[in-house]
Amino acid sequence: MGVHFYKWKTMKILKFNNNTTVQIPEEEIGISCSGGADSSLLLYILMKYHKEKIHVFTLSNNIKRRANAIIVPNVIEKCIQLTGNFNVIHHSWYSEDQTKEDLFNYPYQFIENKHFKYYYYAVTANPPADTVFQSGIGEHELRNPSVIKDEVTHNGYLFTPFVNKDKKVIASIYKELDLMDNLFPVTRSCELKGKLEYYGHCGKCWWCEERQWGFDQL
Repeated sequence: MGVHFYKWKTMKILKFNNNTTVQIPEEEIGISCSGGADSSLLLYILMKYHKEKIHVFTLSNNIKRRANAIIVPNVIEKCIQLTGNFNVIHHSWYSEDQTKEDLFNYPYQFIENKHFKYYYYAVTANPPADTVFQSGIGEHELRNPSVIKDEVTHNGYLFTPFVNKDKKVIASIYKELDLMDNLFPVTRSCELKGKLEYYGHCGKCWWCEERQWGFDQL
């Protein structure tokens, strides 16, 4: 499907048609997965091309009705079906008032205890600055599309292969890997708080608008 890979030291380097690269070590790894399109794609890639144990971490909170904890098991099951890789452990935990630090504190305990030393986070770049959504603009500075970020940080343990890629690039990888009709439908990007069914999209929040912009569908 156009994916090329080569070895560099202890890493397998995957390269996609849009010059996106993903480095994969030959040992146990961890990944943050919310059930959104970005983290689900990265999980699929790791499960497809990595045969060592993968620890999948999902943080949910009460504000969003713990939707992540409902969606991610379906994503994992679909990735198992598509890759045949069962070597996955799912860690799900809860934070009443979720902060950015909460996202990494629990997985970092596994790194400190030497269960694994590489962790993947599928953050992407915001759409270009002139893209206007009804819900406003993205807030996360890490997602600023005008700033080129390092894809490997925190002394080499945190991998963010999509950090300089926006949703249209993510959509192109879904199409390259033929995942639009199988994996994409079980993902959920909506961040509407409190009222929506777990499997739906409101179509109005910033994350829904970004998904529509990138994929031309929800």
